[in-house]
Amino acid sequence: MRPALLLLSLLGCGLSHAAERVVFSQDFSASTELAAYSGPGENRFDVIGATDGGEVGMAFGALALSKGANGKGSAFAIRLSPLGLERPVLHLACDITVSPEWQGKGGNALALVLGEDLKRNANNAAPGRFAQLQIALDAAPACWLLEPASRVSSRRFVAGEPLRLGWYINGSEAPVFYTGPDGASYQLPPRTMDAWIGKARTLPGLTVQDPARAPRQLSIGIGGSGLTHASFLIDNLVIAELAP
Repeated sequence: MRPALLLLSLLGCGLSHAAERVVFSQDFSASTELAAYSGPGENRFDVIGATDGGEVGMAFGALALSKGANGKGSAFAIRLSPLGLERPVLHLACDITVSPEWQGKGGNALALVLGEDLKRNANNAAPGRFAQLQIALDAAPACWLLEPASRVSSRRFVAGEPLRLGWYINGSEAPVFYTGPDGASYQLPPRTMDAWIGKARTLPGLTVQDPARAPRQLSIGIGGSGLTHASFLIDNLVIAELAP
């Protein structure tokens, strides 16, 4: 590569990196023990737990949330300590692997919630949610992304392989630009969000659920539903604030 082109390339990489300020990051590589990821401290969850037959643990170097035959089972990882975002403009990314062995079908199989005043048991139906996405399950092995407030859903994906979620959210009153996973530039109008799987923008231009709230906290969890024997792996989680 010619020196001038190399310099431009390096400058471009630097600008891209500077466009996001990471506020939370966890790749679950430090330990096989859950205790390494919960409690006070940077990049930790305040509570990781399960109830009513749900299970939480470590598997394949990732956080595993699952439930068996009891549809009421729940499992969750919750960050109640402030994420440290200065503006409600962010990018959440993580790998989600859906086990293809569930029974039943429906939404709310796995919920990712950003908001405030969230609950320690991941029961976040109360008005504190800023934005939410769900993984919904069809007849195995088909799954899809769902925005529950609008009931807008993505195309179907096949379970069993890691799905790279990219969630770009603009809760501010001004438009925001971001660079998507495909390398192109996109605009988010005020109080809207885009969701990506890999390099495909699967849910574009959705309305933020409640822009009057703030994305101070994070909840990832499975809860009560008609679904049974559902299991999810969460890995390579990053939350970053997008630059103005």
